[in-house]
Amino acid sequence: MPAGRDHFALQNVSYHGRELSVVYDRDGSHYRLGVRGLCVWVDGHLVASGRPLSGTTVDLRRAPVRRPEELANRAFHHKGEGFPRASASSSGEGAGPEAAVDGRVWFDRTPVNRWVSAPDGARTVEFTVTAAEAVTVDRLELLGPRGSQAG
Repeated sequence: MPAGRDHFALQNVSYHGRELSVVYDRDGSHYRLGVRGLCVWVDGHLVASGRPLSGTTVDLRRAPVRRPEELANRAFHHKGEGFPRASASSSGEGAGPEAAVDGRVWFDRTPVNRWVSAPDGARTVEFTVTAAEAVTVDRLELLGPRGSQAG
């Protein structure tokens, strides 16, 4: 460790199917974990605490490889009938709410498939996607004008 350094932290480092976090705090005053020295977490479990910086070893046998879950666009609907079904509390001129879930992203100034809320003065617009059965949503991505993320 470079002279003058008395602490460091590596967090959430992927290593052979494991997630590692390593914290070193020479006197315990920087990170305030209640311990001096080296701490190591493997897959979220503390496996070494208060150890010296040199000579510390931990068991890192390879974990079974976890295949990442494939992301699926559960709102994708290219035919416009059946499920998933899109609806909105207002729609302006052009395509209806089903165009917002057609799976295409356009970077034109005025794309042909965009849904626009009606300029009715409402401060909020409700947009709903109804699935045929219950689904878990881990991530939601909304694209606004010109592909920018809206929220």
